[in-house]
Amino acid sequence: MKFIYFLPILASSFAQAENLPVIPDIQGYGTYEFGVIVKKLMPKEQHVWWDYLSNEKNIKWLTSGSKEIINYDGSIESSRQGLVRINVLGSTPAILRDRKYELPWTITYKGGQARFGVTTVLLEPGDITNGCFGYPTSNCSFEHIPSLKKQGIITKKICLDKTKNSLVYEAYQLSTAGKKTTYLYKVNSIGSGGDSTSFELYYSSNAQEFCSQINIF
Repeated sequence: MKFIYFLPILASSFAQAENLPVIPDIQGYGTYEFGVIVKKLMPKEQHVWWDYLSNEKNIKWLTSGSKEIINYDGSIESSRQGLVRINVLGSTPAILRDRKYELPWTITYKGGQARFGVTTVLLEPGDITNGCFGYPTSNCSFEHIPSLKKQGIITKKICLDKTKNSLVYEAYQLSTAGKKTTYLYKVNSIGSGGDSTSFELYYSSNAQEFCSQINIF
């Protein structure tokens, strides 16, 4: 008698292999591999202005120019927001509606007074209406280093690698040829309902400044 053996297939293999339709809000836009969009966001000059990547055809900008608000304490914050399709070595976030769709990421430029330009860029899976954490969303957590390494970006963990409650915080220095040193703040939220990863790029002038900006403890 001949025996036929079936090899187990991991669920994550299916997730990465799925060719999902894109939600209507961002149909027609191309996708960026995570390391590619991060490299694009690493500037050649120290200062980044609100028009940076404004004509990038695969980013759907939602904010006209930038938006400036005054907080209750008198501080001023500015932002510019858009949607972008991002895959991490082929893996994308997803949402279940009538069908299962690829969920875009939200890209948010942040700063103080608008005239001083952008200080950080937040990349997080999920659109304006739907965050990415638990049902009906899935595949919201990502490992970034292999993707960055593929694009020739050197990562060095600095100043922060801590866990607090259900949050895991990591901080990295990013460097690559022809680009200014940029800093990456990664937050992974892990809970009983799911998990999700957000990434924020900092255009700090040096590592010491960056580490003081993310000192949340």
